[in-house]
Amino acid sequence: MDFHPTDVLPDADGSLLVVDTGGWYRLCCPSSQLAKPDVLGAVYRVRKTGASRLAQADRKAAYARLIRPTLAHGNATVGMKQAAQQRDPALTSRMLALLAEKSATVATSDTAAGLVRVAAEGLGRLREKRAVPPLLRATGFSDDAVLQHSLIYALIEIADPTTTRAGLKDFSAKIQRAALIALNEMDGSDLKPTEVTPFLSATDEPLRTAASWILGRHPEWAGELAGWFREQLTATNAVAAQLESLNARLPILTHAAAGQELLADAITRPAFRPATRVAALGAIANADLENRRPAGATRCSPHSARPRGKWPPPSAPRAA
Repeated sequence: MDFHPTDVLPDADGSLLVVDTGGWYRLCCPSSQLAKPDVLGAVYRVRKTGASRLAQADRKAAYARLIRPTLAHGNATVGMKQAAQQRDPALTSRMLALLAEKSATVATSDTAAGLVRVAAEGLGRLREKRAVPPLLRATGFSDDAVLQHSLIYALIEIADPTTTRAGLKDFSAKIQRAALIALNEMDGSDLKPTEVTPFLSATDEPLRTAASWILGRHPEWAGELAGWFREQLTATNAVAAQLESLNARLPILTHAAAGQELLADAITRPAFRPATRVAALGAIANADLENRRPAGATRCSPHSARPRGKWPPPSAPRAA
């Protein structure tokens, strides 16, 4: 059968358009073995029986709204979306106002959440630095993953580390998390390990997870973190959840000599807990230490550690 439906689109009058690519296109289709360029495909319209049809003038007006919606249209989100995609700076003030007005109600209003999400997209595309404080503030009002992603991505696109860094000192764990992720991902940021480690012991689980995730993405921090890890892992008042999080991040220490020394101490010294000892062994076992030798070090021959002379040694004479 040479019917290959690939898309369904709503038309201006409410009917559905079904796109059939026919047999000429066979890539990505598991049932197409041979191309059939003579089977051109078609576009089919599906309309409810008895449904009224739009007059030609009404149809053209409906198409115009679909192609270039405006804020005057009944659905303000559609117009704002179009402005965001076109990076229209004329609507910057409107986007900033929507962000300020609607952020507090995003958890209870889908309309507000949609407007804030689209405003964030537009402000991010425009690299509007004035939007950083309200974007950070907006992240504190909702747990919705899609909205959080839009707000954080806007912060990343704007790439203003100085203003974004203020979010790390906010009282809201949601805002702290957003600032932390944005600073880690944006161009031109100089996020430091000392700014991340305090959040590894945060009581808020999403914030703690974000800090742990960021730590794992920076193996170059291993040398700076070795002292901090040693202090935390040997602390007498460390809680179980914190130790578990720290143990999970021990592999980062394999990237620097100071970290490797700490892992060796964790295995051999009694100041470290049994769970840390097991985690350190696992980190070493899974590390590619062959490619992490210090500068100037040479690889030893597998035979170089043997004592001089015949090996293995001859058996001792038996006693008479």
